[in-house]
Amino acid sequence: MSELKPCPFCGSSQLSLISMSDGWMIACFSCSKIVQIPMAKTDAIEAWNTRPNDAKWISVEDELPKHMEHVVLRNVNKWFSFIDDNVTHTGCLVEMLGRRHWSVNGVKGAQLMNEFTHWMPLPNPPGVK
Repeated sequence: MSELKPCPFCGSSQLSLISMSDGWMIACFSCSKIVQIPMAKTDAIEAWNTRPNDAKWISVEDELPKHMEHVVLRNVNKWFSFIDDNVTHTGCLVEMLGRRHWSVNGVKGAQLMNEFTHWMPLPNPPGVK
């Protein structure tokens, strides 16, 4: 589907835009990511295609995100995750009582610092520059 940018998780162009009762769903056939976007079709496509201008994976060895800054997280050394069957997550770095851990969205409990090797800023919401 040429109107959609490639998958931000794996880079594949094998995508499907599916109409739902409350918006649209975009599914990647390569990495099996599914994103539900409760918007009109043109807004859903814009949201999918919106990416940070200079989005690059940042090694946690080079730099860490700010405390409580929500980011995309990935471990490039794993093809699966003990958290669940996804290797890419969103979450934030939490610094408390002199210790650091990852707080992963949708996952109970703190994750060890070595659970992820790279991070990337989240894109701005649609309509926000």
